[in-house]
Amino acid sequence: MSITFHKLKTKENSFDGILRQITEQIKSGKINPGDALPAERVMAEQLEISRPVVREVLKSLELVGIIYSVHGGGNYITKDIASCMVKPLSLTYDIIGARDDEGADLRSCLEMKNATLAAHKCTSLQAAELNLILERMKIAKTWKEAQGYDHELHFKISEIADSRIINITLLAIDKKTADTMTKFYASLEGKKEMQKHLNELHQKLVNAIILHKGPEAALAMNEHMEFFQKALANS
Repeated sequence: MSITFHKLKTKENSFDGILRQITEQIKSGKINPGDALPAERVMAEQLEISRPVVREVLKSLELVGIIYSVHGGGNYITKDIASCMVKPLSLTYDIIGARDDEGADLRSCLEMKNATLAAHKCTSLQAAELNLILERMKIAKTWKEAQGYDHELHFKISEIADSRIINITLLAIDKKTADTMTKFYASLEGKKEMQKHLNELHQKLVNAIILHKGPEAALAMNEHMEFFQKALANS
């Protein structure tokens, strides 16, 4: 199916108009992730605007990650549309000078909601996957290995929760708080009691999700996030 565009609405901003048409065609299935857009000349003719304007709009869409260009091969819709706004969000946090504690607070709220959603949706197969990750975390030999499993556990909870908007925001926060998470896990090195308590918190969280207890899952996630913040503050 060929991709076609139409003359912009009267007084419609060029960027908004082209973005609207791309969005509508993606939603309708006329454009799919990875599809090539028509050549600039063709788009300009269809939209009835100048070619430099089309080029400027396409460059803007590339900067925010909605499309990507291949030298000599045209412009394509990004293959991972769901994550295309992660970088701009993360950059915004940096520009406004968001503090680590602000990122941690936002993450805590979103993680609690994800835990609640996961508790409502968790299947028996997903329950087994959560437990497997948890068991691997418990026998991790290094803090870096444990950190990897922690990230995998939270990613799996997000996957089960299946809220794309929450997950995109969490991915952006992950970029902002990556160094903080590394510092947190490094602070646990050699502290057996704290490691044991963290594993217990994770187990409590997983149990609540598996048993489909939404409120308990949210509370367990909040307890886990508070432990993280307190341990970091004392490190």
